[in-house]
Amino acid sequence: MRLLVFFLLCSFNIFAQNNDKIFYVAPGGNDQSAGSIDQPLRSLNGALQKAASVKGGSVSILIRGGTYFTDKTINIGSNDNVKQLTIANYKGEKVLLSGGVKIDRSAVKKTAASIYQIDLKKAGIADYGELQQHGHRNAVTAPLELFYKGQAMELARWPNKGFLSIGKVSNPGIKDKRVTGAQAGAVFAYSGDRPAKWKKSDQVWVSGFLANGFANDNVPVKSIDGNEITLDATTSYGVKSTDEASPFRRFFFYNIPEELDSSGEYYLDRTTGILSFYHSGDLADELFVSVCSTPIISLINSNNVTLSGLEIGYGRDMGIYAQGTKNINIKNCTIMNLGTVGIGIGKNTADKSLYKSYEELISFDKTSAFAIKSCKIYNTGTGGVFMTGGDRQNLLPAGNIIDNTEIYNYARRNWVSSPAIFLGGVGNTIKNCFIHDSQGQAIMYWGNNHDISYNKIQDVVQEINDQGAVYTGRDRSSTGTRIHNNLFENLVSPRGYMVAAVYIDDGSGGIKVDSNVFKNCGSVQGKQKFGAVHINGGGDNTFADNNFVNCGLAVSMTSWTDEKWKALMGTKEMSKKLKSDVNSNSALFLKRYPYLKKLASNDYRPGPNKFKNSLCINVGRFSSNKSVLDSNTISLGKDPRGAALKGLKQINVSNIGLRK
Repeated sequence: MRLLVFFLLCSFNIFAQNNDKIFYVAPGGNDQSAGSIDQPLRSLNGALQKAASVKGGSVSILIRGGTYFTDKTINIGSNDNVKQLTIANYKGEKVLLSGGVKIDRSAVKKTAASIYQIDLKKAGIADYGELQQHGHRNAVTAPLELFYKGQAMELARWPNKGFLSIGKVSNPGIKDKRVTGAQAGAVFAYSGDRPAKWKKSDQVWVSGFLANGFANDNVPVKSIDGNEITLDATTSYGVKSTDEASPFRRFFFYNIPEELDSSGEYYLDRTTGILSFYHSGDLADELFVSVCSTPIISLINSNNVTLSGLEIGYGRDMGIYAQGTKNINIKNCTIMNLGTVGIGIGKNTADKSLYKSYEELISFDKTSAFAIKSCKIYNTGTGGVFMTGGDRQNLLPAGNIIDNTEIYNYARRNWVSSPAIFLGGVGNTIKNCFIHDSQGQAIMYWGNNHDISYNKIQDVVQEINDQGAVYTGRDRSSTGTRIHNNLFENLVSPRGYMVAAVYIDDGSGGIKVDSNVFKNCGSVQGKQKFGAVHINGGGDNTFADNNFVNCGLAVSMTSWTDEKWKALMGTKEMSKKLKSDVNSNSALFLKRYPYLKKLASNDYRPGPNKFKNSLCINVGRFSSNKSVLDSNTISLGKDPRGAALKGLKQINVSNIGLRK
């Protein structure tokens, strides 16, 4: 009997091994070939078609070094016929899945000192995309962009650096973006006569913060009359003049051929197809123009898929889009130079269409066990990773994770609401990531019971006012998240705007923040000082064992009146969040979050914010608000260098950030 069992087990293993398949892809291959290492396929699409015919076992697609261009989304789709699908580079060779065309050096002509031109029509590129209005909470697919030596170039602008102030506003414009017509766009002045030299002022765009420091806009210009500008579309909050209290109101002009005068700038004549760019010095053979206007890879209803060792970039939209997936692993991949988001996870629609706006992207989805590990994401237009998952109604965690990943320069086109990581749903994790160098926020989160830990976050929120590196707000049902063992460093606005490392906004609460190091964080000037931690109205937050180092203010808080609470909680928006998105009065929610019980009796005020065991080193002031409760706060003028302090624990920063 034992011999028979042994024989059957051996037979099963042999069968399973024989059923496993490996397909090879190489630049010189042929999609009609067998897909062996000697007769490789030419494209990933060709290999996926081969993989679809495999029943049982596992499939590996190994891609040889080279650049693989696609102008359409590579759809992986449902793969339930195999146990595991792995798509990886072969033996460490460099593989680029490119949504852009590499321009041959011979196609580039020098027409003047430092001016080069590419005839896109001769290069076979006729679709240039569209310049579309975008900005605050509005992500759109980018038009054709030009990249040189792995960096995005910029549409010719004025001024080349910095911004212009908004002068007298004669018409603030209509805020409702659905309204069109003569009165829709604002009319405002600025100081100067630079546009007098521009021949096509009706093709000029403006970009900037036109009313609030947390909402940027990119809007077409209808006309310029002297120094008075008329916009051709509505904006998020209208237009307001720059004043001493609102220095964040500022803008610049772009898409101007006459301003092609600085390295890194380009201009595309959409009639002739001639793309001109400014470059001083010798020109390297490293030019790409983005072509693919949909995600380069999509994973829709896909399960048990691994992507490893790939570079994905140079598209007008996302690098990877995922919806309704389970057990997906993205590891050791580089996602870069994209028009919108690096990796987008989370839309839940019946038609399976890909997203076109920020609001669609953050829609709820029950994706689970999605892992992004040891990746690098940079130079994206509208954020790094947008991830949702889990079941909020029943508080079932998704188990999605972003681990040991570096993300930087992730808000090239949209500066606000385009974080390195957006987190929604229930039970997702961000750990050991390094997020740095960006105009926008590092992490924006909503939902429940997330874990944000062991991350290093530095030099972000550089251009935004009234924001935080790690931010949530305006949703009492989003609670239970823990932020711990992170290092926040150099989070002080270079313009003196109101920024914090951790910002709990608009009445949100129930967040636990512990064992973090805040180093050189918070506002030092401006209308209102923000601490390294800022709380706007919310409560039931607990803070313990945090270190504040070289901060002007550790904690700031804005208290709310009863009238303000009633105004917020009485809105349809808040009712939906508390009663439709979840049932905050359910037995499950009240057991897990007992501080929400008061909501059932229309007692909107949350409990106090409590701080304990805080170490302040060279901190000007601990708290700006007397209602903040603190115990065992120790303030020192210099680092105690490991000396034992009553009630305080040591924070080990060596295990924070990327692991080697």
